[in-house]
Amino acid sequence: MHHGIIVYDSEKYSYHKDFALLLQSLFHQLGFQTLLKDKKERSFLDAIHSMEEQDTFFLVTCDLTGFEMGTETGSLYYNLLHCKMLHFLFGRHENQKHLTNKLSMAMFFCWLGIPLEEEAAILKDYPYMEHLHILPSLSWQNFTMAEEKFTKEQSLLKEELYFFLKESLFL
Repeated sequence: MHHGIIVYDSEKYSYHKDFALLLQSLFHQLGFQTLLKDKKERSFLDAIHSMEEQDTFFLVTCDLTGFEMGTETGSLYYNLLHCKMLHFLFGRHENQKHLTNKLSMAMFFCWLGIPLEEEAAILKDYPYMEHLHILPSLSWQNFTMAEEKFTKEQSLLKEELYFFLKESLFL
């Protein structure tokens, strides 16, 4: 069975927990097990290290959680992982500066809430994004009300997860 880790930062972004729970539910519907790791718990690196011992695992981040971690040589820590990664971004924020560096070809990016006409600018500003999808109709506000059903949003996210898993040869 394939396993994944969803890393988020509930201290910095209040909507991450709801979004991570929704992602976990969607992965489960697709037959995949995931662990949720909040950056504030500081144990997410231990979870990543323990998952690396398995042959097939994947990493999902919300708003580039963990991208600030570097190596002694100044490269991005996530570039050293031997797994497929899916990074969800909700609009623009300070961690985007890390996207100007070389990025692993195992990284998939899904930008939520950015108008499609900005895709060309994003590709110009961040030339190392090999796999980029933009879902302009979704934004973090869609996931802040945990009481409501998000059937349209859930189906869009499920399609994105399916694409990621298929391209990663997990399906």
